[in-house]
Amino acid sequence: EYDVSYYQLNLSNPAFQALLEADLQEDEAVWGEMLASGPSLLRHNYTLENLKEYREDIVQNYCQDVILSEGVKAYLADALGEYESDYQKLKAIETLLDSYHYTNMPGKIPGRVKTQEDFLDYFLLESREGFCSHFATAFVLLARAEGFPARYVEGFMIPVTKERVMDVSSSRAHAW
Repeated sequence: EYDVSYYQLNLSNPAFQALLEADLQEDEAVWGEMLASGPSLLRHNYTLENLKEYREDIVQNYCQDVILSEGVKAYLADALGEYESDYQKLKAIETLLDSYHYTNMPGKIPGRVKTQEDFLDYFLLESREGFCSHFATAFVLLARAEGFPARYVEGFMIPVTKERVMDVSSSRAHAW
């Protein structure tokens, strides 16, 4: 039995989309405003330098080099086209993967698929179908290949209801 706290993002809200697309630069004034509007715990313990160190840790942990085959490099370059902003590039990767077929029964991955590079070649250029872990893995690897820190996460997708208690079965397992 678990108690869970969560935030539900309103991804379709235009203000949230504008925030994602904004090219915000961290500086002392912006950081000060954020701390002043946040929980009091933050005001006393975190500096802009802490934020920069944290971001560097994120890059070190979630931006490992990804080797792409020539076929996937060309495919990704075509999908990203002339997009310049980070947000546009990530949305282009999302759009690319949205065009693939989601299925809970994609068939067995061939034995010749032994590395990340092999997986991307197979998934992106050959099978073009899979379930959540296939899509999440592909997104993470493509984002990292473009220099974006990204991580793969598994958990449970729970519908938002007014119920305070909910049974969660393995059928709710998901990857992002």
